[in-house]
Amino acid sequence: MKKRFSIIPVLLVFFLLSGEAAGQRSDPPTHGRRSPLPSLREMELFGHRRWDIGLNIGTSHALTDIGGTNNQTPFFILDAQPRGTRPHAGFFARYRLFRNHAINAQLNYGQLHEADTLSPKDSGRYNRRYFFDNEVFELAVKWEVYLPQWVFRSPLDVYAFLGLAVFYHDPELRVPDPDNFTPQDFNNIQPAFPLGAGLHYTFDNNLRLGFNLGWRKTFTDHLDGVSTPQSKGMDSYFFNQFSISYLLQPRF
Repeated sequence: MKKRFSIIPVLLVFFLLSGEAAGQRSDPPTHGRRSPLPSLREMELFGHRRWDIGLNIGTSHALTDIGGTNNQTPFFILDAQPRGTRPHAGFFARYRLFRNHAINAQLNYGQLHEADTLSPKDSGRYNRRYFFDNEVFELAVKWEVYLPQWVFRSPLDVYAFLGLAVFYHDPELRVPDPDNFTPQDFNNIQPAFPLGAGLHYTFDNNLRLGFNLGWRKTFTDHLDGVSTPQSKGMDSYFFNQFSISYLLQPRF
C-alpha cells in the first residue's frame, strides 16, 4: 500500500531556483528628503535578519500497512483515507537567515488513524479488519528555501523545505482476534525527515498567514503498531498546516 515515491529531486530543483538571482533593490532618489523607514518585511528581505513566531493548525494523515484507498494509487499522499483525517496543532519560531533562506523550529502534535474497514470492499485489507490510533509528538528543525522575489514581486513567499525531526509515538492497534495475535516490539522514539513546500503572505501590519504540506519520511514500519509480510517500505505521515505568525520588531 505504501508507495516508494520521492520528492527529493523536485526539492533540489526548487533549491537551485532559489539562488541569489535577484538583483539589489533600487530605490528612487529622495531629492534631499529623508527616506521613510522600511517595513519589517523589507528589512527581512533586504539584509536584516528577521524573527517571526506563530501557531500551526491543520490535519494529520497516516500512510501505513493498515487501510488505504485502493490497491494502486497514482500519488502516494492520495492513499490516505479521508475518513481517517485527524487534527494537528503546534507552534514554531522562524529565523530568516538570508534573503531566500530561513530556519524554522517546530513543536508539533498530531493524531493518526486508519482502518481496514475504510478500504474498498474488494481490497485485500477490508476483511482483515485491523485499525489503529496513534499520537505523534514531534520536534522538527526545517531549512526553508524561498523562490527569489522577482518571481512574484509581492508579499507572497513560496518555499520548499527539508529538515530533521524526532518524534515520540505510541500506537494502539486493534485486531479481530487479539488472543491469537502476538504484539511486536518497536522503539517509540524515532527520527524522520520532513519534506514539503508551502507559502505565506505578509500583511502591512506584519501579520503573516500561510499554508504548507509536509511529508515525514520515517525509518519505522510500526506507526500502525504492526509490520505485515506485505509491507513494501516504511510507514510515513504528513501534516497539512495552516499557520499564523507575527514578525517581531528588531532591536538596533
